[in-house]
Amino acid sequence: MRTRQTIFTISLFFLSYQSIAATLTSFRYHYHYTSQKMRLVLEFDYAVEHELTLNTDQLEILFNEAVDGMKNRLIINSSNPVLHERTRLNQPDPHHLSLTLSLKTAVEVDSFTLREPDRLVIDLYPRKRLQTSLLVKTSQSKQHAELKKKQKNMEPIGMVLIPAGEFQMGSEEGNFDEKPIHKVSIDAFYIDQYEVTVAEYQIFIKETKYQPPNWKKVEKFAPTDKHPMIFVSWQDAMEYAKWVGKRLPTEAEWEYVARSGLISSSESAMSVESLSKNSFGIAGLLGNVWEWCLDIYDPKFYLNSDNPHNPRSFGTPQAGTKYAVIRGGSWYQSNNQLRSANRNFANAGVSLAHLGFRCVRPVSKITTWNTKRKK
Repeated sequence: MRTRQTIFTISLFFLSYQSIAATLTSFRYHYHYTSQKMRLVLEFDYAVEHELTLNTDQLEILFNEAVDGMKNRLIINSSNPVLHERTRLNQPDPHHLSLTLSLKTAVEVDSFTLREPDRLVIDLYPRKRLQTSLLVKTSQSKQHAELKKKQKNMEPIGMVLIPAGEFQMGSEEGNFDEKPIHKVSIDAFYIDQYEVTVAEYQIFIKETKYQPPNWKKVEKFAPTDKHPMIFVSWQDAMEYAKWVGKRLPTEAEWEYVARSGLISSSESAMSVESLSKNSFGIAGLLGNVWEWCLDIYDPKFYLNSDNPHNPRSFGTPQAGTKYAVIRGGSWYQSNNQLRSANRNFANAGVSLAHLGFRCVRPVSKITTWNTKRKK
């Protein structure tokens, strides 16, 4: 029989006379591949008493009152090495709710609480050092090594070489525009390791005399030179990319890289160099700021296209009339939007506090776009 061990109980400020249920307003998590720490952040509309119980393969959080919003917001991607996707909710009586998380490995646990807003932060530390590897096929890994060797003296500064390969694009469990899942192949390309920063965009403005953004607005959400550049439209991003001899990634290229990713979570945009890298060595794809892609948004693109190689929803969005694809979610979104397959869009002329970009450069000088549509 497995022995259950109660590690600790934490009491938060709680109004005992409050009869309505608390609400989980946000759930986020982040796995740091270097420290191997898994952090969970549960945000409530007011403070809730709780108790943590840990055993070999699960962590139970017992809330001393009913909590609404759990079912819709507790979404965990199985690509992390600590937690399984499955969670279990149980309400033994009207005044308690139990949340059980399934563990992939034995962990140590620590937690603390924050106020304004009321948050419960839980840190999970694997007891044994985990072995992580590239989330790509072995053949692709070999190809990656060979291609990196050939391109050793040619690799652009600040970019990472992504090998040619194929993957299953889309999700049957996501939104309607993510369906159907379909096989896509991608040529090798370079991608910026980080999102384009405020400092990099300032150089572009200075040297080209391009129309500058409202720097006071930028500074409010991106206070340092190392923060991602925000308040840029699709056209602004395209002009910058052209200036540096690059382009925006197609949404297929973006998803290919992001499927080997991890989620970043914070209360605002973070300095790009503070973000953890995925197994390709790319930082901040999910959860820092949304990122512009090259494609025009077409909700039926997956359904109507017949383009398994280098797909692109082709066209030139005109500011104020068309919508371009954005990917990755941001600090502003809940975790259910921080998925590699999640598609979104924005007016090509809009600029937002949580929308930035990064660039790519093909290995081959010529990229053949496949824009076939099913008959």
